[in-house]
This record gives sequence, C-alpha cells and structure tokens, in this order.
Amino acid sequence: MRAIPPLLIAILLATVTRAGAASAVAATFDDHGLAEVRRGAVQFVKSGQLGVSYVAFADENGKDVAADRSNPTISFEKSAQRLSYSWPWGAIRCRYTVVESRLNLELTIENDTAGPMSNVELNLLELQFPRQPTGGSWEHRYQMLGDNEDDITALGADYGSGVVTFCNDDPASAVRSGFSPGANAPHETWNIMVTSPNTYGEQKAFVAPRNQKVFHFSLRFSDQGVPLSAVIRDLNEKFAAVHPFKLKWPDRRPIGMLSLSNGGHRSATNPRGWFNDPQANFVGPSGAKRFRDHMFQVADQSIAILKDMGAQGMIFWDMEGEEYPEITYAGDPRATSKLAPEMDAIAPEFFERFHKAGMRTGVCIRPARIVPGWDGKSKWANSQMGFDVVEEMNQKIIYAKKRLGCLLYYVDSNVRYYFKPDGKAESHLLEADAFKKLAEAHPDVLIIPEIPRPAYWSCTAPYQELRPSFFGNHAATDSRVRDIYPKAFSVINPIDGPAAERKADIVEGQRRGDILLFHCWYMDNQNKLFKSILKEAAK
Repeated sequence: MRAIPPLLIAILLATVTRAGAASAVAATFDDHGLAEVRRGAVQFVKSGQLGVSYVAFADENGKDVAADRSNPTISFEKSAQRLSYSWPWGAIRCRYTVVESRLNLELTIENDTAGPMSNVELNLLELQFPRQPTGGSWEHRYQMLGDNEDDITALGADYGSGVVTFCNDDPASAVRSGFSPGANAPHETWNIMVTSPNTYGEQKAFVAPRNQKVFHFSLRFSDQGVPLSAVIRDLNEKFAAVHPFKLKWPDRRPIGMLSLSNGGHRSATNPRGWFNDPQANFVGPSGAKRFRDHMFQVADQSIAILKDMGAQGMIFWDMEGEEYPEITYAGDPRATSKLAPEMDAIAPEFFERFHKAGMRTGVCIRPARIVPGWDGKSKWANSQMGFDVVEEMNQKIIYAKKRLGCLLYYVDSNVRYYFKPDGKAESHLLEADAFKKLAEAHPDVLIIPEIPRPAYWSCTAPYQELRPSFFGNHAATDSRVRDIYPKAFSVINPIDGPAAERKADIVEGQRRGDILLFHCWYMDNQNKLFKSILKEAAK
C-alpha cells in the first residue's frame, strides 16, 4: 500500500478550519465498548472494536517473532469507558473520553513478558463518513500516517459538512498513526491505525520487558473554514515546549550564492570545470597563477553584486570543484586540498577578500565523509555510515571557521543512512537533535538544512526553494511552521522559480523575516526582480 510522507500529508490534508464554535460530540457505549460517536446528525463509528493486526517480540538475535493473537480475553469497563484485549503476553487497552468537540483516545500497550516487544500494528476504530473526504489521498485511498518525528501528527478529513482531524496529542511520542483504508466503496470505511515506528536499522524495544507505554490520540471535530492552527493550538504549544525556539540571527539581509564549477565542463586543462569553461587552462605553475587571478577577479565582481543587493554575505557552494561526479557538492572544505589543490592554496585569501568588504562567508557541508571509491571505477565516494555524522559536520564547521572564517553553512542532503532487513541501504532525514547539537556548539553560525522538518526551525533557518519539486514551491516560511514558531524564518531560493507570479508571497515572507538567496558571481537577470522584492519588503 502506498504511503504519503507526513510533511506532504499535512500540506495535502490540512484543510481544517476553526475549532471554536463547533457543536459538541456525543459518544454512546454498549456492553462491548464504543458504539457511536455523533456530531449533529452524523454518526461516525462503523466499529468500535480494536483490530490487533500484528504483535512481535524480539528474539536474542533481534529478529521479530510474532505473538499469538488468537483468543484474547475481551472486556469493557463501563465506568472507566475502557476496552481491553488481554493475552498471556500482555494487553492492549483503549480508554475513551469526550470533551466538547473531541473524542480522546488513551491507548495502553502492556508487555508482561521478559523480552522486548518490538513491533505492534493495530486499529483503534473503524470510521465511516457521510461522503468521501476531499483530496487526492482520500480519492486514491492512500494510507496516511504521521510518524510524529520532529513534526505534529494532525491529519484532516473534510467530509463536506465538517472536518474530523486525527491527532497524536503527545508531540514527543515515537509512534506512527493516522488513517488507513478499510472497506471499499460503496460502503467505504477508514481505520484509525497505530503502528510502532521505523527504527531505521537499530534494534529498539517498542515496549520494554515487564513494562507498558501509554499514548494519547484524539479525533477533533470542527466546521469547515476553521484554520488548522485553531484546531491544534494546544499541540503547537506542546511542540514548541518540546522543541523550544532558540535561534538568534537578527540579520535578515539576503545571501549570495557562489557556484563556480560544473563537472559538465571539465577538460584536461580544467579538470574541475571551473567557471564553466573547458577551454580554460589551470594546470601547471602558470595555470595556478591564471586560476588565482581569475578567482580574485570573480571575487571582486561578486562583492560588487553583493553590495548592490544589500547582502550580508555569500555561501560558496562548491569550493572543492567538480572533477568527480560521484561527489558533486562535496560538502567538505577540509577535502579541498586533495580535490582542488589550486583552490585550497588561495582559499584563506579568497575568503578574506569578502570579509574585508564587510561580508560574511559560508560553505556547503554534508553529513558524509569522503573516502576512496570502493567500486573500482570512482576515485572518491561519499560514505554515510560507520561514524558519527553529527560530529563529522561539527569538525567541518570547526575547520571552516578557523581557516576560512565562515559563519554560514548550507547542509546538503541532510540524511543519515541505515540498512534495511533485506540488506539494502536507505536514507532517513536527520533528527532535529542533530542540528540542536550543532547549533549549541556553534551559536555564532547560521545553519541552513536542505530538507527540513518543522522542529528544525527551532535552531536553524532551513532552505526552501520556489521551483516546483518534491520539497519546493515555497515562496515563504510555511504558515504551519509560523503557527508553532512565530519568529521562524527560512532561506528562500526563488532562482529559476515563478518569482514574478509569486512576488507578493515572497515580499510577505521577507517582511516576516525570511532571507532571500540569489546568484552573486554574475549579474543574473532575475536579480533585478529580487532587488525590487527586497525594496518593496522594506517599506
């Protein structure tokens, strides 16, 4: 079954509107548990029974061993409004409470064994709607689960006359939950699914031996037109308490992007593809001098453009050159000596040229290590496993600050890799704690992760680009983020995007504190438009 990434789910489904004056919700119970949940004339419960699909315990080798789920002892305590399914190995219980326009669901998973419970998959409820909720995810019957990792799980179902929003009410709890398809049309249903999180290659106990875990979820009922921020105001506050906003970077002037090499223009005399010119000759002693002269000419030209744009500084994306296509945007200034020795020889002087002009400088880093190629074809490769990727980035920052005076850091491909059970490697976005550690170690720098999670904004200024792409189409910091962190800001890249058409949105984002990114090594035709955006935003 095809699943949708949680960040996209929020964008696709967050059509929820205002929670204030919603009519109350009524729940009815019988001897077997939850029988009905009504709001107005609409009854939402198809089945209130728990559906326990899978429970597993880890053996001594860390492999899952499925538990026997047959013949549970089922009981319902009317006074506590709690449904329980029990087995010799443990129990799963759900307690229901109704508070105004909310049905709260307290899930308890008990492990009564001496071994770790490793995986669980269950359905809390089976829901029915008066009509299919609006949106492609509902139409195509995708599984819509939020993983709650550095994000808020809040998934809305707009059924025409109202909205039901499923929420994980514990921002710090590691569990996947949301809507999963049940029965097909014409009597379409949707399950409220809860499943243990992906451990990304690590063996972790979901529920420790002789222990239990308690989770809190809710179904929040509201009218159409009510903003999601009103429906989940309490969750935004909880999330901000778990991931408090600590970023201090008052300078919101634009930043120039410096990208001076292109592997597609490599040649024998210009092996790193500098200045997109395969005819250039930068080899040998005289070549090194020509390279130095050309680089300083570009530096002076860039400084003039930066000053004209009122910039705070620049980020040099590719100071390591692009001789090796396997490590484009190498992201390790320490490796310049072996990847581009001609650049390494002049690097301190090159960056100092910008500093003397009153500009900050920066480089690209990534959570990877450059190592000799292992496939017999590539001289170099990026390694992402077998070391502490956070410390790797920390050492890169330490080096760039000390030798080059850099304070701006674009983090390319901010993921960590792990091995799946089938032996294949897969990537996963870095946890927000990784950037919190870097920010605490270097409070004087600005960190700009390429692909963000909401919690990143607590300590970084994530990269957002206007070009339509998997993580693009952003003219400003998303309102969902600002609902959590009113002072949050992003580094917005409008280059090659529909900047003219989205000018008003970009201007509004700049007024709220976003930082605009632009080409600075040549006079890009778009810079005139960007300059007008900055001028208008300053009014």
